[in-house]
Amino acid sequence: MGRSIERARPDHRAWMARSLRIARSMRAPRTNAVETFMPYIVHHSFTSRAVAIILIAVLYGVIAKLSFLFTIPPGNITPVFPAAGIALAAVLILGRPALIGVWLGSFVANGISFFDHTMMSTGTIVSALLVSSCIGVGATLSAGVGAQLVQRFSPHGDPLDSGWHVLSLIVLGALVGCLISSTVGVLSLAGGGYVSWENFGYSWLTWWLGDASGVILAAPLILAWSQQPRFRSTPPRVLEATALAASVLTMSAIVFGRNVPLEYMMIPLLLWSAFRFGMRGAATSAAVISLCAVIGTSLGTSPFFKASVNESLLYLQAFLSVVTATALILAGVLSERYRAEQSERESQAATQAKSAFLAKMSHELRTPLNAIIGISEMLRDDARALKRDDEIEPLERVLRGGRHLLALINDILDLSKIEAGKMELHLEAFPVAPLIEGVIKTIQPLAAKSGNELTVSCPSGVGAMRADQTRMRQALLNLVGNANKFTERGKVTISVRRTSEGGRDWITTAVADSGIGMTPEQVGQLFQEFMQVDASTTRKYGGTGLGLAISRGICRMMGGDITVESEVGRGSTFTIRLPAEVLAA
Repeated sequence: MGRSIERARPDHRAWMARSLRIARSMRAPRTNAVETFMPYIVHHSFTSRAVAIILIAVLYGVIAKLSFLFTIPPGNITPVFPAAGIALAAVLILGRPALIGVWLGSFVANGISFFDHTMMSTGTIVSALLVSSCIGVGATLSAGVGAQLVQRFSPHGDPLDSGWHVLSLIVLGALVGCLISSTVGVLSLAGGGYVSWENFGYSWLTWWLGDASGVILAAPLILAWSQQPRFRSTPPRVLEATALAASVLTMSAIVFGRNVPLEYMMIPLLLWSAFRFGMRGAATSAAVISLCAVIGTSLGTSPFFKASVNESLLYLQAFLSVVTATALILAGVLSERYRAEQSERESQAATQAKSAFLAKMSHELRTPLNAIIGISEMLRDDARALKRDDEIEPLERVLRGGRHLLALINDILDLSKIEAGKMELHLEAFPVAPLIEGVIKTIQPLAAKSGNELTVSCPSGVGAMRADQTRMRQALLNLVGNANKFTERGKVTISVRRTSEGGRDWITTAVADSGIGMTPEQVGQLFQEFMQVDASTTRKYGGTGLGLAISRGICRMMGGDITVESEVGRGSTFTIRLPAEVLAA
């Protein structure tokens, strides 16, 4: 028994030492796990990057080697060089590490072309390797600088999300960026003795056009299929895509395979691709048409085949660049428009959901609140009848708070109805002057409390109008109430006039005050929901920021509007302009 007690009450120092040993043993595996797996993580990351670089180098080299099959003298320069587009797209997608793969692929492709005599070689092995290395540097610099310029003008990271960004990709990535590769490449060939200096200008132009054409064709295709979302593969959509593909292939075979001069029949197909399948459709169709056009021209079976091979290829480059760029820019514009429409639909759906929620919650809150107000009124009347003066003031506070909360709930309900388009207008004919008089009588106590002078100008010629009298009264009460709330010991003027414009009569009501006024920045946010001009006015004058938004919504539903002019320290003028006869919706 005694030994059990000793075990139940161990020495504190021994207990702490054992706890420390247990804690150390629990921490040790975590340290060992990090030390164990960290090399694997680093190795895996390095391996993935190395694989990406190798894949880029292989893809660049293969496409470049295939392009060299279409080189033309002098200079052994290919007319269309898609490898330049692959390089730019790789840098835009993967970043700077892709530049290593670009240089490696260019170096290997050019080196092999020198040694297998695809390009005319008159120098030594060392000069061939040196020229290949310099050409690789030019290709790498071209892709890096082009990607940097494109990203600078595409801050969201997608150079195909708008027409402006597509134009930036074409101008900066293709036309400007390829200036580097063509200049460095031709200088390297000329310096190595592979191109004569007399042919420098023509060789440079052909190189630049070939690289630029390759960027315009290949870069959007790769970017579109790597970044742009796929379309929904519904059966009608798949059938339409199949019909488009068949049309592109058939027309390309007829035009570029049988030398039928209908090359501009490709434009409707590219428009079809852009309108119905976006950037992916336009880029893919353009790539297929370009491939068929290049093959057909090299075989002499396309309308671009002329007596001179050089002339043929220059005409081909111009056609492909202009038509492809137009289709891609159109696809970018349509993509931007589609996103704007989708954003607007989502915003409308969110607004309707919010309005439905507010309407339901307002109804649920208003029902018990009416009961609270009614019971408070009964208790107050009983307290007055029984002369319980100490109970009257607390009940008055309850009533004031309940009525204020009920007014707020009604405002929220009105706002939700306006946003959801469910507010109904009860149109009727009524004289304007009595309406103005009723507003003045209602607002007179507030004006007297603020020490303001009310002035009304409503000529008898204003006559009557047909509108929703209750809603117009609500809007006028809000404007006149605000004028008196933000004006102390000043003047508030209400002016009403009837004018004719565009064959219709209009009723214009201006509410001017000599109050605190507003800055242009405050005026800009005045009609936003739950918005106050600044926090200080909210604390001093109160309010929720719903009244003006509701008033403007009401006026716009009746075919009019509310405008405001204000100057700090000199007051504000709010003007309601409504048609004298509001048309039913």
